[in-house]
Amino acid sequence: MYEIQKDQTSPVNFFAGDYPVATAVREVSSGKSVKKYDPVKLVGGKVEPIVKVEASAADSGSTTPAKTEYENTTAGIYGIAAGDAGAGEDVVVYLTGEFFADAINLPDSVTVETLTTAFRNIGIFLK
Repeated sequence: MYEIQKDQTSPVNFFAGDYPVATAVREVSSGKSVKKYDPVKLVGGKVEPIVKVEASAADSGSTTPAKTEYENTTAGIYGIAAGDAGAGEDVVVYLTGEFFADAINLPDSVTVETLTTAFRNIGIFLK
């Protein structure tokens, strides 16, 4: 007969305040994909998820001064993906706003503290 559905939801508090939110639509780099609430960087006019790059590995054999781990991780930081997208697909990116830090998807090697200053410089504030 009839069954009672037992759906559940797990709401995520993402927006943390009234700071104006600006968005842009960008294409995802080939070979990459982004998930909803991933911090993303701009590489060649396309977005891809951030990853932590070790300073020694990134600058080996280079004649330029070594960059810090922070600089390598936050280089080109652009915003936060608003949805899921695969390679070559368009995704909406939050460029400014106030967001809860625990709602953002971070790679295992990246901490909120690493991103806080870089995000603050582009108008994204983590609470």
